[in-house]
Amino acid sequence: MDDKKRTCLVTNVWLYIVYVFLCYYLSVFATSRVDEKLIVKILIDYLLERNYMSRSQSTILTNMCLIEDGHGNIVMQIRDPKRYSWSGAALPGGHIEAHEGLVESVIREVKEETGLTIRNPKLVGMKHWYTTDDERYLVFLYRTSDFEGDIHSTEEGEVRWVAREDVPNMDLAYDMLNLLRVFEEDQLSELFYRERLENDFIREFW
Repeated sequence: MDDKKRTCLVTNVWLYIVYVFLCYYLSVFATSRVDEKLIVKILIDYLLERNYMSRSQSTILTNMCLIEDGHGNIVMQIRDPKRYSWSGAALPGGHIEAHEGLVESVIREVKEETGLTIRNPKLVGMKHWYTTDDERYLVFLYRTSDFEGDIHSTEEGEVRWVAREDVPNMDLAYDMLNLLRVFEEDQLSELFYRERLENDFIREFW
């Protein structure tokens, strides 16, 4: 049993003990509705304090954009393995900053990483999974052929136009071909890594 499952089991056992104790207390000692309400309030405050009843979850928000020139070419960024654990050829994108709009963010990231100013990026889907710290890592996927400017490389990585048909022959970042399916297949809108394996994921397309 891994540490996360063990912690969850211990937590559930303690919650069950607390529940049994409260049921016993209410049946034996509570003399009024006031006592019952007080005990329930204490329990709810306890659970909320430890986030057991909260629907919120820690989330990392990012984006990625497929930029097409209308002649069968797309923008690819060659990510430096010395800088990124997720290295290889990938589409440009990055993290969404606090208080930043989603579309605003992908426009900014593309500008910073490629030099292009994109317009009218369309949300086509998402990719997501849970990290080893149990954070949901969410990537919003955009597509556009509306842009201006010339590409340039940055410290983030080399940027180049690549014929779409040549992409499978590149040294790609992890699972890029499966990710491109979400961009290009109309019936798909989501790639979810359901479960982490030793060297891969169990993936689901939706």
